[in-house]
Amino acid sequence: MKQKIWKWLRCYVSFESSGGLSQSFFNACAQKGLLIQSIKATKTGFCAETSAADYLKMHKIARGCRCRLRVKNKIGWRYTYRRFLGRIGIPIGAAVFCIILFAFPHLLWSIKFYNFTPSQEAQLRQSLYLMSATAIK
Repeated sequence: MKQKIWKWLRCYVSFESSGGLSQSFFNACAQKGLLIQSIKATKTGFCAETSAADYLKMHKIARGCRCRLRVKNKIGWRYTYRRFLGRIGIPIGAAVFCIILFAFPHLLWSIKFYNFTPSQEAQLRQSLYLMSATAIK
């Protein structure tokens, strides 16, 4: 779980390489200090993951090694953020919900007891609390 969150924050790219000289590609990436993770061999080359910034630097190296890189999957907040650029109502709705949730919590959940004695009200509150505690489990 921590690894998924880290990848989402760092913006990782899953890519596939085909053809060329894979060994010299790895050596050149190591010399430049580019980190490649989750390397798996395929019939035509390999699949791997790296950060988005490192992926951009790898293209020059791949051309020199006659490798072809293709993005398979993009993971990260940048790519999630881009989906909402044209839809202003979604973030505004989320912000309004958070304001209502934290500023006015009594509007969302409030129990009022009418025509009960204080002892009956305490007993009902206790039974509601026990029911909610067992529902959470």
